[in-house]
Amino acid sequence: MMRLLTILMLAHRATDAGFVISGGAPRLLSGPKSVRITSEQVRLDMRDNDGVYDCTYVIQAPTATQIKIGFPDRGIGDEESRFMDSIDAAEAVDRKRPVYEGLEFFHLSVDGVDVSTALMSQSKASSLHVRQISLSKGTHRINANYHVRMGQANALSGAAIMTMRYEANYEGWAAPPMRSTVTVSFDSVLFDGDVQPFDQHKLDTPGAPENSQSWARFPAGTVVCSLKGATAMGKTLRFSFTNGLPTDFRIWLLGR
Repeated sequence: MMRLLTILMLAHRATDAGFVISGGAPRLLSGPKSVRITSEQVRLDMRDNDGVYDCTYVIQAPTATQIKIGFPDRGIGDEESRFMDSIDAAEAVDRKRPVYEGLEFFHLSVDGVDVSTALMSQSKASSLHVRQISLSKGTHRINANYHVRMGQANALSGAAIMTMRYEANYEGWAAPPMRSTVTVSFDSVLFDGDVQPFDQHKLDTPGAPENSQSWARFPAGTVVCSLKGATAMGKTLRFSFTNGLPTDFRIWLLGR
């Protein structure tokens, strides 16, 4: 029997408690402000136990130059607590402080050539995958691929939630991308029905504390997304924006 998958698109602050690992857009750590991202394409394949990201960024350099970019790698909630415990354990036996790495199989290429990255610690359970890149004048393509374990979060209602997150932080760049697209595909292991979008549903409970949502009012199999305006076809959602993503991309799968 085919099961219909309900998608709710909304802009609201949702609970990120639980186990969440977040990747996201590259940050410009050094280099001229005249270099910019002209387009950002984020493809997310949501599978039974993980999400596979394939992200392409088109970079325009008006002159030959060098830039240093860093891709975020952050643990939130229980994932952050787990990493902090590992720091405490290392300090207890006087070992080197560990550097957080939650993204799996992180792979970077520039104009089709594979390049290595260095992991740079930021704060708590937060790091950057860093690479310095030499650019000739013209257009360049940077591609980042990585896997993220499917996070688990819990709303105040106690509903079970599976979650994914992509940070739309364009720190360092003079302007966000001219065009951004996000495409999300759902594996048939997760859902056996078509995706049907519904815009601007509100989850906030009247009179409840901030960040409280009435997740329980929605049936198992409901998906909540922080972005609005999706087009849907089969098991795929697509979002398109100018001037970058308006908010971090977050998606929650309720009641699995």
